[in-house]
Amino acid sequence: MFAHILESENPLRYVMQLNTWIPVYAGATGLAIMAFLPEDEQETIIEETHLAPLTQRTQDDPEVLREKLRVIRARGYAFSRGERVEGAVGFAAPVFDSQQRVIGDVIVTLPEFRFERHTEDELGELVIRGARRVTERIGGRWLTA
Repeated sequence: MFAHILESENPLRYVMQLNTWIPVYAGATGLAIMAFLPEDEQETIIEETHLAPLTQRTQDDPEVLREKLRVIRARGYAFSRGERVEGAVGFAAPVFDSQQRVIGDVIVTLPEFRFERHTEDELGELVIRGARRVTERIGGRWLTA
């Protein structure tokens, strides 16, 4: 569920709705949260949702998803391309509470046609910095290895 949105001023943009539940296993928004959940919670999500695809790009193979979650956790951010919404690209990094539990994330989304592959690392770093800042401002503790 999205709690706050800062809209682009560009007339052609990706629009997200507030207070609407979305699957946590699809798209950068959910994956950045899911990757930092305890493994037993990840497994519960996989088992209970059966990873029902939302688009042709939604990952519905549990083993591939598990590996994707490991990669996200190692690099600190999630990247997705059309996994929840066709034509959308997302970057997200987790936000933590004072016990280092993931409680949300910071995400940047953009239309796929505006995405330039060479900017992936830069955008990933930007969402990590934003998430770290939010974590610190709410009295959270950034996750340490």
